[in-house]
Amino acid sequence: MNRARAEEALAAGRELSARELLDLWRGGHFDAPPISGAPYAAWRTLCEAPADAQLDSRLAQVFSGPLPCISVLMPVYNPVPDFLDQAIASVRAQSYPTWELCVADDASTDPAVSACLQRHAVADRRIRFIRRNANGHISAATNSALEIAQGQWCALMDHDDLLHRHALTRMFLAMEEQPQISLLFSDEDKIDANGKRSSPHFKPGFNPDLLLACNAVCHLTLCRAELLRRMGGLREGFEGSQDHDLALRVLAELGPTAFAHVPHVLYHWRMHAGSTATGLAAKPYAAQAGLRAKTEFFARRAVPALAEALPNSAFSQSRFALPAHPPLLSLILCVPGEARDAAPWTRELTARTAYAKREILVAPYGTLSSALARLNPDGGVVLHTHATPVAARNAAARAARGPVLLFVDAFSLPLAPDWAEQFAAAALWEELGAVGNRRLQPNGFLAHAGLMPGQNALWPAFAGLHPLAGGYFSQAHLPRSVATLSGSCLCMRKSVFTETGGFDEGLQELAAADLCLRLHTRGLRCLCTPLADMTGPQEAALPYTPAFIERWPGLSRAAPYQNPHLDWTPGGWKLRLPEDEAS
Repeated sequence: MNRARAEEALAAGRELSARELLDLWRGGHFDAPPISGAPYAAWRTLCEAPADAQLDSRLAQVFSGPLPCISVLMPVYNPVPDFLDQAIASVRAQSYPTWELCVADDASTDPAVSACLQRHAVADRRIRFIRRNANGHISAATNSALEIAQGQWCALMDHDDLLHRHALTRMFLAMEEQPQISLLFSDEDKIDANGKRSSPHFKPGFNPDLLLACNAVCHLTLCRAELLRRMGGLREGFEGSQDHDLALRVLAELGPTAFAHVPHVLYHWRMHAGSTATGLAAKPYAAQAGLRAKTEFFARRAVPALAEALPNSAFSQSRFALPAHPPLLSLILCVPGEARDAAPWTRELTARTAYAKREILVAPYGTLSSALARLNPDGGVVLHTHATPVAARNAAARAARGPVLLFVDAFSLPLAPDWAEQFAAAALWEELGAVGNRRLQPNGFLAHAGLMPGQNALWPAFAGLHPLAGGYFSQAHLPRSVATLSGSCLCMRKSVFTETGGFDEGLQELAAADLCLRLHTRGLRCLCTPLADMTGPQEAALPYTPAFIERWPGLSRAAPYQNPHLDWTPGGWKLRLPEDEAS
């Protein structure tokens, strides 16, 4: 079948062979968003199914040594009987043999629930259940299931969802590879009443700053049983966000290194009228519970920040606060030496900046015009000119007196007067190495929200989206940890800048991205915040240079905070085939 006929067959809903799907894929048929629907179905045929078959062939080898028991904790309250039956069947179908299913019936009133549990418990002695005397909601019921659990690890599962048949095996393999991990989580998708899978959530690894905005862990989660008990199980009063609260408490106590992402779709979240899989309206209390969990995280870590809810959303933004005595902010303005509009731009920028305790350093590059040399930037200074923007930034950083550096390229203008406060306050958090922002086009749409490593270049992330559209799982309008930030507006502590070696002047346009990646190797995160938006000149993609590729080989395949099954293109995310991952 040629490509045109294959496209016709696909549009008509007819099933295609793997070869036909591969031809369509190589022809670019699945390059454009969204990645759900036909692209996801094709990816499952071409990628998921062969990976499952490969794992099938080596199960005997995988299970050759001691296996920890995994306790699947399932709180149950009046589910649709067929959904409960399917959920339990998906546990019994696991390729991993050493599991137990611990069910807590939260005083269900439907007699079919008890009958279903009895039937499965008789058929498989690894299934045990208890019945609670009174309904206590999901946290209390999960804790009741935890009381009867005997495994070393606990998996959290809802009473109407499904596990992929290799879910626990994949988790076990991750435990073996990373024995220091305390909490594991996987990718997930949604499934309807007819068993149709959709809306895959390919997660960006463990992303601490995104976790502070939304439940970036979610399903499937496995936690060490000892840790779960030590933390008191799931907290009552946080129903709807109880698993999010758990992840935040683990993060507060153990830090990001306690988490591991297992990049396989191992959990199928059931869509029906009473599930948050269909939207926030099903459980409106979940958003408030999540907001309290984030606020408590900041309090536990003594971070001066508040979680602010986004309207009509379960998501939030992290607004940082300056100390009582704010630090001196060194505002470094990098401008072309011959720019005629530098003086009015500088005045406009400082007029839009409410941060009072500041110094302004104009860092020119190229030939210095007489008008720029005479500029008196709000009591600041114009430094000597340098040959390149990167050299000018480094020289200004050396001359800066403030402990916080804020680099701004020419003709960028903030949209809110507290923009500099948000930058400086976030940069003071010791876990962050650098803070960047979103840039908006003149028409109000996004020019970028950080930079995204692609196969051949760093691309402006989410370019062309409306700021409130959100993009893939709303990431474009949420604070999140990123691999690289744009150098057009970048804030960091001077001590970190100096210790890391500043900008590499040999990399020029890629110097800011290189600095961000070096920060990552030092255990410091780069935050892209939506609370300091700016307008400015359009930014193009930055092609990789040989020197950059030599320093960061394989970046497109293994960038921090990027799912290995996704590849960024100018049009958004596209799914990646295994052959693409190897290229």
